[in-house]
Amino acid sequence: MSEQNPTTPQDAIARGHEPDTVDKRVLRLSGAGLVLLVPLGLLAVLGVLRLLDAQHPTASLPPVAAPPKIALGPELSGDQSVQLRALHEAEEERLNHYQWIDQPGGVAQIPIARAMEILAKQGLPATTAESEKSDGDKPE
Repeated sequence: MSEQNPTTPQDAIARGHEPDTVDKRVLRLSGAGLVLLVPLGLLAVLGVLRLLDAQHPTASLPPVAAPPKIALGPELSGDQSVQLRALHEAEEERLNHYQWIDQPGGVAQIPIARAMEILAKQGLPATTAESEKSDGDKPE
């Protein structure tokens, strides 16, 4: 039975089996290699990062702009009543004053009240059948 159950690793290997013991020397060398290689790898990465940082410094980058505000609705001003009053005053100014539109052509703007008085006294200008026909042919 001692032949079937080898006691040394060399006997197990000779019979085609794996040894049941661990080679401590290989284990120690692997551990020492890892302990040395990990810090060396970290130092290499740190060196590459410093090299890239020296080539492209971050101080020369333009400042980051603030993101644009997204409007959730129309922008409203706090002085809408003042703006509305100014708009009405401008409209009144235009409706109630004389102004030349085309002075060489003799076209003038008159106050609306005066225009209504003239229209009430004189009426609308008479039109002929020809002018009505030509007005109907014109696209609007």
